[in-house]
Amino acid sequence: MFEKLSVRIRNTLKPAIRERLFFLHVPKCGGSSIRESLRRNYLALNCKREREFVYVHSTAEERATRLLREERSPEFRFPEDGALRVPECLLLYHMSQSHVKCIVGHVPFSEIAYRHFSDEFAFVTILRDPVERWISEYFYNRSTGRSCAAMTLEEYLVSPLGKAQGTQYVLYLGGRTNGNDHHSRAALQRALNNLERFSVIGFLEDLAVFEERFERRFGARLEIGRKNVTAPAREREEISGKMRKKIEEICAYDREIYEQARSRFL
Repeated sequence: MFEKLSVRIRNTLKPAIRERLFFLHVPKCGGSSIRESLRRNYLALNCKREREFVYVHSTAEERATRLLREERSPEFRFPEDGALRVPECLLLYHMSQSHVKCIVGHVPFSEIAYRHFSDEFAFVTILRDPVERWISEYFYNRSTGRSCAAMTLEEYLVSPLGKAQGTQYVLYLGGRTNGNDHHSRAALQRALNNLERFSVIGFLEDLAVFEERFERRFGARLEIGRKNVTAPAREREEISGKMRKKIEEICAYDREIYEQARSRFL
């Protein structure tokens, strides 16, 4: 409580982040720690400042999506790809509110949002080595009892879910398409092209560089801790060299995006 009060006093005496921004949170890339650090910048003695920060909570978004999918009333017709668009609709809603200054969420890149709001919002994200991200995602889902909890690593490697996790950068940086195809060269190229639309892209392996560049651009210092850390070393020991090679193959497109992002932003 004392720390929160001291943060509020400090923030009251200094300006907030000087631009409106959207932090695109790719799962298992350290985004939870960044989200918390961003949120702290909007704590102040004037509680209205807190309303400037919005987190598009994935659990609430998933529940809303499920309810829309399950609705069977004759007056309601949900489009076939409507569930895929719920996060994008939420993003557009919050960007349309003049008091909102910072949005964070597991929301794939939106061409519509960029077209209409890129002159108002800076787009920011953080990435990590795609193979490490894939491994972290698997162990996190297993430890939290999610869909792959009952799968062995060998089963997960050949499952549709495991293969889909190898193209998360294609999805999140390239954006949703009506066909929801994230395994094509066209989808990969979209993601590569969209790298140029981000003001800052950081890398989990180089957080100090990200903090410095963020402060230079936005005039605010991020105090990044560590949240949702998973997969201790003893669990990773079950990943053989052969398995890792397979993971690298699954993540081939994401690796291409990651390497180009590093060459562009480092």
